[in-house]
Amino acid sequence: MIKINCENLIMGRVATYVAKEALKGETIELYNCSKIVILGEKSVIVAHYKRLRNLLMSPTKGPYIHTSPLMIMKRCIKRMVPFKQERGKLALKRIKCYNMAPESKENLVSLEKAYFNGNSRFITLEELSKGLR
Repeated sequence: MIKINCENLIMGRVATYVAKEALKGETIELYNCSKIVILGEKSVIVAHYKRLRNLLMSPTKGPYIHTSPLMIMKRCIKRMVPFKQERGKLALKRIKCYNMAPESKENLVSLEKAYFNGNSRFITLEELSKGLR
């Protein structure tokens, strides 16, 4: 089992790592998902997700685009695995996302390449979620 504290980590880099490990058969738990960072200008990112929700989403037919930080992260990971195939469905079941801090600090994996250093524009999933409501 892999446990990752996602505070101040870049969403795309975390998602690629998680998708790859889940396809290998690992069980993964992501903590502090609301503090994951998306790089870019805040207004552009919020406008992109609003466009997805308003133009592409049919309330009866889908695709359903959720506003919670957990579901935004799960959707990002879902698009990186072959989710229509059996191995992709099983990989998605092995991924758990939480908004809370991990209960024990042991066995936490640190992703050095995914760490955000704070030198550019960004928005957290929590801020994006509030902007979509």
